[in-house]
Amino acid sequence: MRRDATSVDWDQAHALLDRVQRSIEAATNPPASEIARILRERAAVLAAPIADSNATEGQLDLLLFSLAEQRYSVETACILEVLVLGKLTPVPSTPPCILGVINRRGHILPVLDLGRLLGPAGPERAHTGRVIVVEAGGMVFGLVADVVEATFRLDAREMEPPPTPGAAERPTFLRGVTHEGIAVLDLEILARDPRILVNAEA
Repeated sequence: MRRDATSVDWDQAHALLDRVQRSIEAATNPPASEIARILRERAAVLAAPIADSNATEGQLDLLLFSLAEQRYSVETACILEVLVLGKLTPVPSTPPCILGVINRRGHILPVLDLGRLLGPAGPERAHTGRVIVVEAGGMVFGLVADVVEATFRLDAREMEPPPTPGAAERPTFLRGVTHEGIAVLDLEILARDPRILVNAEA
């Protein structure tokens, strides 16, 4: 019988398999010194401060909108979405600043008119703009807007103090006013403002 000219060197094959096995074991079971090095590197990465790519300390990212020729802004971090204002359903026993409610995907959303909070209620007018849906103080509510303009960044140190309320029982919900006259809202205070509470006994 004629033997194949190409023979297998079984010793060499076994040696190769042995080296591969050792390489696999080294990768899956590194020595204690290697494990310690890896853990040190991971600890250094986790201990490094997280860089804020959106804003530095003291800066606010705001959404600018207008209502009845007044300009307001609200922090974008509090905004859930912006909706086209649909049909408002009036609700009895609510303050004048609450225009009504809308259906937001099966949830009732109250819609506020900031102009009526800042001053006396003016004549009734049609609202056909947008609703800025915000979340603050454990509440979700909408702010009516004629026009949603743009986002911008503001250094909080550049704000002027808000105007002093006319009476102690009318707290301000403004963080301040920009040099351009844009009112910066404080939604946490607004959510606790007694003027937006519903009188269920009325």
